[in-house]
Amino acid sequence: MAFRGKRQADMQRDLGWSKGKANEVYNGQPYSQALVDVLAPWLEIEPYELLMPPTTAMSIRNLKRTAAAIVAESTPGFAEPPEPTDPPKK
Repeated sequence: MAFRGKRQADMQRDLGWSKGKANEVYNGQPYSQALVDVLAPWLEIEPYELLMPPTTAMSIRNLKRTAAAIVAESTPGFAEPPEPTDPPKK
């Protein structure tokens, strides 16, 4: 969550969770599909990205973006996919 600039207090406020629930999730509560379905959009990431380190997820995003740019340069009429939301720069 820190990688996305989010804190426990943001989770409580934005998702309407109790302090206890936010604490459990923040400190590594085992994931369930229901939890992933709530957290992924809130963090503005793909669900599978919750299952890997943030740096790995961002590396995969950059790889996809670069591959799409290469294809766009070499293929007339190819439209690049929309940019994923990257975390704020520090």
